[in-house]
Amino acid sequence: MRTFLVLLVAVGILCGWFILQRNNREREEHYWISELKSHLKGMQMDPTSTQPEARESSLFKLAIFLHEAEAAKVDIPKVVEEYGTAEGMDEAVWGMIRDAIQTDMDTLKGFAIFDEPSNLMKLERGEAPVIPAGPWKGQKLAVAQIVSGLLAPEAAQSLPNLVIVPTIVRDAWSEVVTGSTVDIAYNLQRNHFMSKESLERVIAARAH
Repeated sequence: MRTFLVLLVAVGILCGWFILQRNNREREEHYWISELKSHLKGMQMDPTSTQPEARESSLFKLAIFLHEAEAAKVDIPKVVEEYGTAEGMDEAVWGMIRDAIQTDMDTLKGFAIFDEPSNLMKLERGEAPVIPAGPWKGQKLAVAQIVSGLLAPEAAQSLPNLVIVPTIVRDAWSEVVTGSTVDIAYNLQRNHFMSKESLERVIAARAH
């Protein structure tokens, strides 16, 4: 009888431990999803702003959040999927967000931005990090719009419409609409990041 009671207590403790671990995982997942949502919402600012620094601040803050999530062994694609599902997004929509995030992180890692402590502090403040080595050494990074916000203001701060590049590249970025720009605009419109009216403006700009 005593052995049975000991076994019963042990099973109860083990079950309690598993339940606690599951609850902790659920709370952690909820935290990361909530934080991602907060950062993405924070990117929706005045799309007509002419100040590039104001546009890019929120993206740099998102980048340091993602870096911290990776350090915590968080499955970022899964978090993006759960965020998108919770927001009622189609897979194609959150898939574009996931791919944009991966591209941005690959760019930052390629420039070794996260290897420099001073850059981590800059990202925390939403400031442009500085490339620490290589042919672009000393150049700040900036955010460029693939499709100009003048043509598609509602897509001006949409993650899939933004790309991180050295400042000198952003400053030389041409707003001439190419065939590639139109293709991207079609994809943005198809997945609800851009209105039909804006797509028509992009197509018209290409025609000229």
